[in-house]
Amino acid sequence: FDLSGNGHHAEALAGAPSWNATSFNALPGVVLNQASLELMNSKIEFDGWNELTVVASFYQPTRRNFATLFGKANFVGWAGTVNNDLAWSVFSHRLDMPYNLWGPAIITDSSYECLNSGNTRVFQASEDGGPGLLLLSYESGSLSLRINGKVIHSSPHLSGTIQQKPELSVTIGGHANSSSLNHMVISEFMIFNEDLSVEDRKSTRLNS
Repeated sequence: FDLSGNGHHAEALAGAPSWNATSFNALPGVVLNQASLELMNSKIEFDGWNELTVVASFYQPTRRNFATLFGKANFVGWAGTVNNDLAWSVFSHRLDMPYNLWGPAIITDSSYECLNSGNTRVFQASEDGGPGLLLLSYESGSLSLRINGKVIHSSPHLSGTIQQKPELSVTIGGHANSSSLNHMVISEFMIFNEDLSVEDRKSTRLNS
């Protein structure tokens, strides 16, 4: 349910998403087991942004390789190019041992950046992880990934406007085309058309 009042409610896209009153640290959450959601009216209204902040409370009960966590995309893979069917995404590439390749990718009108190596296993229940809080932020010249308030990755190399993909919805748990389904439990998902300030990040319960 979209608490902003803008009508961007999450609705089932693939599989059978389910609500569980105790699945997220004994609190309510949506269980996506080979299932996904899409945000209503997100194809155009969430397209071609200059800045982006995504906040998500989630975890993965089991590993899923080559699968989207959330984003505006029909692609997963570390060897991306500006021609991939992707505006931005957070995806799992290879989670099986000894690999731990997952993270964000963004394509702009000038380049591609993917930060999916060396990230924490804090969200992976199969590796003694569990529920946590992720913040992805982008503005031209600054891409960063924060997990539980700690900066895990940052890069100054990406610049420009995020690539336009008006045919793709913003999705949770899979590609916009209903494929590449993940396995995750999600409690909260927020998306902003700006790189939030330190104070605004704190208001989302995330310290910078």
